[in-house]
Amino acid sequence: GTLAAAYYRCAEAEGGLGDCRPNEDGLVFAWREDGAWSREVVDDGGALDCGMWPSLGFYKDGRAVVAYQCVAEEEGDYEEELRVAERKEL
Repeated sequence: GTLAAAYYRCAEAEGGLGDCRPNEDGLVFAWREDGAWSREVVDDGGALDCGMWPSLGFYKDGRAVVAYQCVAEEEGDYEEELRVAERKEL
């Protein structure tokens, strides 16, 4: 198997732990191949909080799938939504 991880990136914290900048945060998928880590930004979130609470799984054919939370603007309100991203086989 391939060692892989999906994580929420807090690009730069201001004022201490957990005080991230949403416009610089995002969801990252990382995998280890030939002794080196590769990283891919799945969702940079733009100006919204995206990538929180990631959950990583794999299909039988080796394709990775990540489910995660994102805050989206809907008619002037902000709603939490579930997003899913798939990647080709590693």
